[in-house]
Order: sequence, then C-alpha cells, then structure tokens
Amino acid sequence: MQGTILLVAAALLWSSGGLLIKLVDAPPMAVSSARSIIAAAVLILLTRRVPDTLAPGVIRCGFLYALTVTTFVVATKLTTAANAIVIQY
Repeated sequence: MQGTILLVAAALLWSSGGLLIKLVDAPPMAVSSARSIIAAAVLILLTRRVPDTLAPGVIRCGFLYALTVTTFVVATKLTTAANAIVIQY
C-alpha cells in the first residue's frame, strides 16, 4: 500500500512541475537550481547518507540529468508547459 501511495504522490508532483515552474516568479536558472537543491536534500534524507565517492558514470549521469532539468525549466519559462513537454519527448 505504501508503494502505491508513493507512486501516486510521485505522479502528482511530476505532473505539477510545469504549473509550479510557471507560478514561481524567478529566473529559470534560479528555479532549476532550487529544484536541484531540493532533490539532493530529499535523496540524502531518504537514503540517510552522503556519498563519499562517485564513479565516473554517476558523475556523467548527474551532469546529463542537470542539463535535462535546466533545459526543461528554461523551456517551460519561455513557452507553455505543454510545448516544453513535447520538446522533452
């Protein structure tokens, strides 16, 4: 049951991202940075540890995900959320 609740919560948060980005009156890079900081804090809280070393693949993946989040936020700020989602696909 807990897994289902978490899955529904994730879907609601994921789908409300475009709307929430539009509601925040801040530059795209500030919104992207805040999202990343919040995500890092949540991951650290949920895993209860800070990684001491990172493999090169993890660093590349983190960089590419940061690039994805940043381009999504910038696209959402500059156009409609629907257009940003289409661009993502």
